[in-house]
Amino acid sequence: MKTKIWFTTIFVILFAACNNEEMEYNQPNEEIDYISIIEAMGFNTEGIVEDEESFTVEGDIILLKEELPRYQLTKTRQARYQYIVAPSRQNNIRIYVEPSLNLGWRHATDWAIAAWNCAGSNIKFTLGSVSSYDIRIYNGNYGNNTSVVASAAYPYSSGAPGDILKINTHFDNMTTAEKAYVLIHELGHTIGFTHSNWRESGNATGIEIPGTPSSSQTLPETNPEIIASVMYSHSGGRRWDLEQFTYYDIYAAKAVYPMPSGITCSGPLSIGPNRSGIYTLQNLPSNASVRWSISLGNLSLGSTNSSSVVVYNNNDNEEGYGKLTAFITSPSGNYTVTRNIAHIRWSDYTYFTLEGGEFRNVVWKVSQGDVADYTGQHWAQINLGLSGYQTATVKCRAVDYSGHIYEFEETFNNEKLVNDFDGTYQ
Repeated sequence: MKTKIWFTTIFVILFAACNNEEMEYNQPNEEIDYISIIEAMGFNTEGIVEDEESFTVEGDIILLKEELPRYQLTKTRQARYQYIVAPSRQNNIRIYVEPSLNLGWRHATDWAIAAWNCAGSNIKFTLGSVSSYDIRIYNGNYGNNTSVVASAAYPYSSGAPGDILKINTHFDNMTTAEKAYVLIHELGHTIGFTHSNWRESGNATGIEIPGTPSSSQTLPETNPEIIASVMYSHSGGRRWDLEQFTYYDIYAAKAVYPMPSGITCSGPLSIGPNRSGIYTLQNLPSNASVRWSISLGNLSLGSTNSSSVVVYNNNDNEEGYGKLTAFITSPSGNYTVTRNIAHIRWSDYTYFTLEGGEFRNVVWKVSQGDVADYTGQHWAQINLGLSGYQTATVKCRAVDYSGHIYEFEETFNNEKLVNDFDGTYQ
């Protein structure tokens, strides 16, 4: 005899997410190299666990196989300038935005900083000031020139990043997403990346980056190996909310500016309202000292020690993201490790309830999100909070008073159930 029991999901409120369109991604024809994609995304692949549908990395992060090809985009060609940023200057490149530029350029700078800081390389940009900066973004006084949106300097032989990034204010009416794409492109120049169509443009200074597709032949500029990259020369009008780094954009950044220490930061991907999370650094160098910082969100720092910190979410009315940064100083070098953390509103929580029987033991496992509470074993229930971008796998194993075992699994985001739940008595 088989008995059905079921899982009910009570929506506290449906949060209207942004209506994001998606670009078409051109995947390579060969078999997908999942491990390389995961490494390029910045995850530690030691101890990775694979099942039929997903990979589990860093202990508790589930990456669905159907989603991973999004990060293996067209094989864009990559090259760099003869000089790159010196190791001592890579993880604190300060950007100053002239206040005379309109607010859209300043907001776009925040986008560009976040994009490069999350690319998995040792490059870390920060906001500077008029008296303390490495790169200055300012009005380039282009006059009637409407063919160039912006321009930037390459790094210097001294190892300093290019310090000039000029804006053509004729394009002030571009959207913030368009301006962000332009700034991400130009900041790529300041750290030494040339155009992906460097050969086609007759640029003799391009040095091909090993491990990226060969540039041995001149290709038409319409070839997808060239135009998909963020470093394609004609970037004006492209939008960062519809595009992202290609696989080889990320590969090139990590190849030229590798994280030298293998330092990682573990901790929850999200924190619920009036709750906290502990974040811990692994693989710290000997005799290292750590300074923690939190920005870009409604999160605050709590107690710290040499390798970990407590982060609090003290606001129950706002959804958003914070950036946790560890500034590490050691005899072997100075490093910066960042971690993005979502903070969740009470309105983004959903009750998952196990019904149809009484149970003496219930175990829940959730891949990501914040579990606010568990309520009882006879009426087994959890309250799960997810931010707008998260999708969680919820698993439940229940044992009733007759010793019968029930196992259930459901994939969920805060908009809908991704697949239907179905549990069967075993």
